[in-house]
Amino acid sequence: MENWRAKIYFVDDLFLKEKFLANCFEDYFKKEGYSLLCEGDANDAYDYIKDNPAYDILVADLCLEDPKVSGLDLIIFSKKTRPQARTLLVSGYNSPSNEADGFLQKVFTPIDLLRKIQDLLGHSSLSS
Repeated sequence: MENWRAKIYFVDDLFLKEKFLANCFEDYFKKEGYSLLCEGDANDAYDYIKDNPAYDILVADLCLEDPKVSGLDLIIFSKKTRPQARTLLVSGYNSPSNEADGFLQKVFTPIDLLRKIQDLLGHSSLSS
């Protein structure tokens, strides 16, 4: 399917350990008409953001395993390299940021994430 409603790049170090979780999120979003790419490594995320300007929204976890890079750092970098892309910060801590376009408190389901993304992108609600 090439006519995606939006391309989403989701960075969370949990995906390094839980490939099954990443696959579940990706499958669910595909079913809803969205391209979702899950990334677990902060350094790979920097490279992707720098080299792939074709995403519509960056979702980043505030706390990543690399102590030198946070999700907020990735959001700020994304705003500089792709200012038209929306950003969503996710965290287990209640720590919204003015740098991100939105915030979602962990723990959330794929449905919760999709609804928040749809709100940020101005899309209609779930198809199913």
